[in-house]
Amino acid sequence: MTKSKVKNSVNNILLKNKYSLVLIVAILLCLWPLSFFVYIPKWDNINGYLPYRYFISDYLWNGHLPLWNPFQRLGYPGYSDLQSGVWSPIMWVIVLFGKYTINSLIVELLSCYVLAGLGMFKLANYFFNCKKTSLILGLSYALSGFMVGSAQLMVFLIAVTWFPWCIYALLQFFKTYRLKYQLLSALFMALFITGASPAYTIILGYIVVGIFIYQIVIQRKDVVNIKKILIGGMLILIALVILIAPYIVSFLEFIPYFNRGDKLEYSGFLLSNPFTPVSYISFLFPHAVIAKSDWFNITDLSLRNGYFGILLLIGAVAALGSRITRLKMILIVCVIMSLILAAGDKTFVFELLYNLPGFGIFRHPSVFRAFTIFCCILLAGGELKQVINNGVEQRHKIAFSGVIGLFFVAGLWAFTKTSFSEVKMLIVNAFDFVEFSESALSTHLLLNTIITISLVGLLIVSKRVFKLSWFLSMIIFIGLDLGIQTQLTIPTTVCYNFKQNDLTQFFKEIPNEINQKDNYTALKELNEKQPLVKTNGIWQNVSTFNKTLSCVGVNPMRFKSFDQAKENGNLAQSLERNIIYFIDSNLVLDDIFVGYNKFSAKINKPSNQNQKLVLNQNYHDLWNVTLNGEKIPIAKHNQLTMEVVIPKNTSGIIEFEYRSSKIIYAIIISIMGYFLFLSLIFSLKLKK
Repeated sequence: MTKSKVKNSVNNILLKNKYSLVLIVAILLCLWPLSFFVYIPKWDNINGYLPYRYFISDYLWNGHLPLWNPFQRLGYPGYSDLQSGVWSPIMWVIVLFGKYTINSLIVELLSCYVLAGLGMFKLANYFFNCKKTSLILGLSYALSGFMVGSAQLMVFLIAVTWFPWCIYALLQFFKTYRLKYQLLSALFMALFITGASPAYTIILGYIVVGIFIYQIVIQRKDVVNIKKILIGGMLILIALVILIAPYIVSFLEFIPYFNRGDKLEYSGFLLSNPFTPVSYISFLFPHAVIAKSDWFNITDLSLRNGYFGILLLIGAVAALGSRITRLKMILIVCVIMSLILAAGDKTFVFELLYNLPGFGIFRHPSVFRAFTIFCCILLAGGELKQVINNGVEQRHKIAFSGVIGLFFVAGLWAFTKTSFSEVKMLIVNAFDFVEFSESALSTHLLLNTIITISLVGLLIVSKRVFKLSWFLSMIIFIGLDLGIQTQLTIPTTVCYNFKQNDLTQFFKEIPNEINQKDNYTALKELNEKQPLVKTNGIWQNVSTFNKTLSCVGVNPMRFKSFDQAKENGNLAQSLERNIIYFIDSNLVLDDIFVGYNKFSAKINKPSNQNQKLVLNQNYHDLWNVTLNGEKIPIAKHNQLTMEVVIPKNTSGIIEFEYRSSKIIYAIIISIMGYFLFLSLIFSLKLKK
């Protein structure tokens, strides 16, 4: 192939995908502190998902499956942690390039934003067959208040990322009944489930079942199509089970011990962080919900933002004034329903659904606002396409006037409560990357108003003076709107102002081997207050990075017995001892060793009586114990840890090892499934 042909081929690819490329570049530019590796993600991302993923990658790169993590709260089966990404193909790809570090976290986080935008672009193009409209909707979705406001919760972002892909594949299946889309549906759902919070997995299950029921109802008179739907649905389910086999097996092996396996009590803990009407102010003024105000204290700072762009809000309002199609009616109903659910116990609906399977297990009703944003963006899509192709109609002018009028009213009120000097200080703080605003709500409202009115002025100038097309005018408006709002929010909800280089150095300093120095130290002393390699930003789960035993740690995946022992005093009693010990404190062990998924010690001085020996880790039935190579029985100790009986006059090596024979087969099935299904999808695409 000549150079000219290669150049033409590249140009054709770029031209064909120009809207997708513009979308990717715009998203990455708006998230410049991450995409240029300047600052680091914050809160749960760096104190939770980073150490969970680091543990997995460290074990894999040292040649072991990440079965047991001994570095948090007397240990837990790390491979069963549904929020660790251990079974996510995205993380598998990242870990192929080395251990999971701060750079890996940034890349995975950025992939959420980019793939979310591309997913909405794909879905919007399916509905509206207009790439210009799809570009706007994709950008709005990727930089919505959910994606930016809840950025610290990567497992939430992963769900929002893959949701439009799942819906797209399912809709294509119902349209064509082709095998390709059955496999794609299973693939996208697997990517969703293995990376997202289990809360969203439960919600996705109900949504998918609802879509199937809806399709069966509307095609109830067509027996042939109903058979295709049912057979296709079974194939999707079978393919999905194959792909997520290790996810299922690992969780089933832990569920008997899980502290959150049963419904939570219908009370404050379950109902915390609703998205209530006071947070609806974020639809217009996203910067307002991070102001210093008691108005929003009912909801966590990272769960208040529902913004998706002023022009799209105007489009969603205008859509109510046009012909109500079946799609539009579904979207409107879903918007209302998601808002009701997001409000938690503020309505009776949430309590009714609490009795359904799966509901009552997860917290934070505000998670449902993601579906409000999703549906509102699609609702606005038809109106944006209309304006791009045919210009503005009367309903658009009315919606525009109504929404912008609210800004003038809010701006006038805010102006009486604050001053431009305070607005200036707020802007300076944003440029200085100040984490939390000390400014009043009125100051935030006034700044938001100034920004929006200025952008409206720019929109008018671009149309009347520069004669730009509606598409160019709108993409400039939306790009600046979402870009500015993202910059204002990033210091509070997305990034710390700690340099990425400092974290990179931290990962160079942490040990590669498991720490053996504290094997004779009482576990109560291993509370992350002892000397460890530390850095700014990482304040929890530090022991995981240092590969050091620990009695503390933060992870929602806990043993029921651990929580109970904390209440009844058994935990405090266990923490007085070291990792492996004889109950008779006069007896000692030599060569205590902490290995990968195993512990061992040497008994040099046998006793003339049977003696109980304890492994100070959470009890699980998959622990196996051998004494001089011979298997011996294991039992619970103190309803928390585990014990074995050492026969009298016995010396030698005792070894505890955590094994899961089922997980090996599940991994093989899953990997083979991914290769097979991807090969089939690719071959079917080539045939087309």
